[in-house]
This record gives sequence, C-alpha cells and structure tokens, in this order.
Amino acid sequence: MIPAYAILAAVFVAITVRQLLELKIPIWKIMFAGAVFALVLGDISVPAAFSSINFGIIAFLIGMFLIGEALQQSGYLDYLSSRLFSRARDSYATLFLLIFGAGLLSMLLMNDTLAIIGTPIVISVAKSRGMRSEPFLMALAFSITTGSVASPIGNPQNLLIAASSRLGEPFLTFFGYLLVPTVINLFITYAMLRFVYKRDLQKGNSRKDTHKILPRGSKGSSRWSVKASIILLVLGFASYILYSLAHSAPQPQYLFSIPLFASIPILIFYPGKKAIVSRMDWGTIIFFISLFIIVGSVWDSGVLQSLVSGSSSLVSSALYIFPISILFSQMISNVPLVALYLKILETTAEGVIPLMALAASSTIAGNLSILGAASNVIIIQGTEKKGERTINMKSFVKIGIPLTIIESLVYVGFLGML
Repeated sequence: MIPAYAILAAVFVAITVRQLLELKIPIWKIMFAGAVFALVLGDISVPAAFSSINFGIIAFLIGMFLIGEALQQSGYLDYLSSRLFSRARDSYATLFLLIFGAGLLSMLLMNDTLAIIGTPIVISVAKSRGMRSEPFLMALAFSITTGSVASPIGNPQNLLIAASSRLGEPFLTFFGYLLVPTVINLFITYAMLRFVYKRDLQKGNSRKDTHKILPRGSKGSSRWSVKASIILLVLGFASYILYSLAHSAPQPQYLFSIPLFASIPILIFYPGKKAIVSRMDWGTIIFFISLFIIVGSVWDSGVLQSLVSGSSSLVSSALYIFPISILFSQMISNVPLVALYLKILETTAEGVIPLMALAASSTIAGNLSILGAASNVIIIQGTEKKGERTINMKSFVKIGIPLTIIESLVYVGFLGML
C-alpha cells in the first residue's frame, strides 16, 4: 500500500511540473486522480472520505459560481462596469477605479469569479482609452488578489479558514484584522502601477467611450433574476453580520448556504439557466472534494502531527507563516497549502492571529508570480481567448516581487500591533 503522504507528494510534484512546463492539464484532474488512488489503495475508507468533505464550502462555491456565471452571461456586470468607468476623466482615474472597484468587489464575489468576468471588461476599457491592455490586466490581477485578503469569502483558501471552529464570526474577524492593511496595500498597488506604467497612462487618452461596453442580453427575466440574486446575496451576508453583532456568531454552515439560496431566482427564472449550470466551474468543485479527501487521508496517517511535535511556537508565528506560505504556494498552490497548514494550526496554535497570517500570506502569494494564484492563470487564458497580447512572467514578477514584499511587511506589522 502506498502511504497517504506519498500520494500527496506525488500530487504536489505533478502540480509543480504542470506549472513549470506550462502543461495544459487542469489541476483538478491531478487532485482527483490523487483522491482516487487514496481510496483505491485503502489510505482512507469511503465513509471517512465522505465525512472529510466540507459540504458547506462545496455548497458555497456552487452558489457563487452560479451567480458569477449568470453575471457574465447576462451582461449585467458589463452594464455596471460601463457606468462605473464612464465616470473616469482620464487613464489615472480609470486605473484607480479599477484597482479599488475590483479589489472591493473581490471581497464579495471571490477573486476567481472576478478574474473570469473582469478580463474582457478590462480589455474593452483599455481599448476605449486608446491603451494597450497590460497595465489594466496587471491592475486586475493584483487588485483582486490583494482585495480578497480581507474577506472570508474573497477566495477559496479564506473559505477554508472561515470554516475553522476557532475563528468565531468570520466577517468581523477578517475585517477587524485585515481590512485596514488591505486598503493600505491597494493604495500601494495603485502607486506602484502608476509609477511603472507612467508612459502608458500618459498616452492613454481621456475619451469617455466606455459606453461601447454594451450589456449583452440584460433585459427582461435575464436582468431582473440576476439582480434579485445579487440583492439576496447582499441581504444574506448583511443579515449574517448583523445577527453576529447582536448575538453570538451563527454556525459556518449558515454562511455557506447564503449563495446557494441567493441563486434560486437564477435557477428558476433565468432563460439560460441550463447553460449557466453546464458552463460553471465544476472543475473547481471536484478539486475541493478531492482535496478534502487527500488531506483527510494524510491527517489520519499521523505524519503531520509527528513533524510539528514540539514546535508550536515556530509554526504559528507570523514571521514563519508568511515566507513559508508565500514560497510553497508557488509550487503546490495556495489552497492545498492552507488545507494542510490548518490541520497543523489546529493542534499547535491558539487565537486567530496565526489564522489571519495564513489567510494574508497564502493570498498575496498570488502577487509574487503568475503561478501563485489560479486567478492569474484565468486572466491570462481569458486574454488569449480574446486574441490580445497577454501578461508574461518577466513583467509580472518585476512588479510582483517588490509588491509582495511590501504587502507582507504591512500585514506582519499590522498583525504584530494587535
């Protein structure tokens, strides 16, 4: 029998090779294969595998992907973005609106969702300003990564952390610890991109042609059903936060059920609901189910517990978590890293600061290189589909390395004061 940790290592090696060689093999297929091997070889039983899956997170992702796909197909987000960017008087204002608009929206819609629906919008905005798209594509990539740090629903790895029994009220905890440094880092992102792309922005004209970004099919039941889902989503999250302020925080499953409930108008009334269901990101759903099974099998083997025995103060330190999380996220992706590290912190650390350090570091790892976050890859793939010149690794790391270092210092300094 192959040990569970050997299967996990093989999965990580396969993911790393895939990224380095730029192979067109979906990560979810690699993770799924690992889960199948763990089950077939007996490293984890079927009942144990079933119990290891966090179905609350799966339900949350399905609901968010349904709403995100509807926003994209209906063209309603195109309409909203055209209204937003039409207010920008020049390219500098456009850059500012893009960074803070996308950054703040990523706290609600998840960064991967914004990468999917934001890429064609950003390309259109760049064309309307008479600019090449690279500066705005960079802005989209860095802003949705940085902005998603401050929300328990901003990205998949934060969802895993939000499910922790020690976290308490996830929204208040994330906002309380990470919102201020995240806003500071969004300003830093704007300043850095404005400096690096100074010539491009100066060439950008001040024409307000963003009305060319037309809402596709955003009338009738398409439009009102999507609006109804967004309203239900916002009301659901607001109600959760208000209840937490007045009483004790509800169980995480109530939070995770909100997007699925909010997607009901789309599932019932949207004309193209079958297309939405078929086109949504089912690969990510399979990825998470497989991830839960593999991590469960490794944890049951006891290997991780033996590795961290007697070193709780080290592995729970923010100064340790940040470099380890950022570097290893480049090789194995941030979601598997967080899933494993959470298991370690459950037995070695107390309090929420180690969890917040893990959330911040694993997320901004996506700013270090293209390989650090799935949202970066989504943006590149979306750009190539449009036939546009995409972002290359050299240009990305030229900005990403110093930006990640500066952002890390901001988060570590802020968490150290709490």
